[in-house]
Amino acid sequence: MKTANFIWSKLRAVSSAFAVAAVIAASLYVESAVAHSGVVLDEATKKPLAGVFVYAMWYAEVWNPVIAKSDRCIAHAITQTDDNGKFKLQDFSWNFEFWMTGRKRVVDYYIAGYHLVDENTNDPPIVYMRRYTGSALKRLERIGTIGGQACLAARERKILLPLYKARYEEAKMIADSSEEKLITSYFKNAIEELELGEKEYKRRQSIILVN
Repeated sequence: MKTANFIWSKLRAVSSAFAVAAVIAASLYVESAVAHSGVVLDEATKKPLAGVFVYAMWYAEVWNPVIAKSDRCIAHAITQTDDNGKFKLQDFSWNFEFWMTGRKRVVDYYIAGYHLVDENTNDPPIVYMRRYTGSALKRLERIGTIGGQACLAARERKILLPLYKARYEEAKMIADSSEEKLITSYFKNAIEELELGEKEYKRRQSIILVN
């Protein structure tokens, strides 16, 4: 009897392992099959824009016994358009925590010197961007909202480093007033936080504040 039970427990373990593997394989297939794709064009010329950062953040409603419900950033993803202005970005956060509901994705686009024609756009097949002609201050305020600096820990945002560096380079080029240069310093800090890690970054910032 003991031998039969032992064999049965092993068979169940193997079956469970195969089931998990099947779910993972199916998930990967779904991601590749339904990943959202699109193209980014210059509104004026209708030509493709290469190197545009396409950035997504996922939010979900989190239930807990203290505050009942709150919105939380649970994941992010990033890619860039190719020479033909085309991009492909995953449609799912792949977060399966059962206490998170109402998942939604917000998509944003960034390239130096351009802004979205429709700021309310999300992820249509064709995205139009227009050369920015407004004030430097407004530009800095806008691009400061791109990149989800409040989304997840620094170690989980390291994939965003190229985007942060691109923002900083543009900011340095257009910042002129003391207020604009102060905002630009925040972009630099965002880079240092990712490169150094949260703990070391906070340690260095505390030294600066003391001195």
